[in-house]
Amino acid sequence: MSSFARSAKDSEADYDGEHGVIVNGVSKFGMKDSLSFQCLSSAVRGMTLTLAREMAPMAIRVVTVVLGLVVKYSVGDLVTDSETDYLLRAVDSVVSNVSFLQNKVHYEDVANCINSILTNSMINATEITLENVNNA
Repeated sequence: MSSFARSAKDSEADYDGEHGVIVNGVSKFGMKDSLSFQCLSSAVRGMTLTLAREMAPMAIRVVTVVLGLVVKYSVGDLVTDSETDYLLRAVDSVVSNVSFLQNKVHYEDVANCINSILTNSMINATEITLENVNNA
């Protein structure tokens, strides 16, 4: 991050006078019982405000995005033949019966969130959580 900050502060500012945005990503789904995972997750989330304060004089914003379960495709997008159809319907059946898997964060949701962070100069020194997004 420090090498980014050095190169960004020397770059030309955008129309808002900013030199860049640091977006950190943290997963809510990891090894929940793992001390190292919890420490790393807490450290990344905790450094957001401190780093944002340090980067403010260089006109660099810092935001952390906390992601729930992210999926790339829905079952309907992947169906190609009867065997695949059967397997995917079985997976879909299991997923629909597990509460935390029912409403997933899709790639498009993550992309829209990142785009909003990059284009809105008022978003700084904060944590945004994406989980249980209703994609119906």
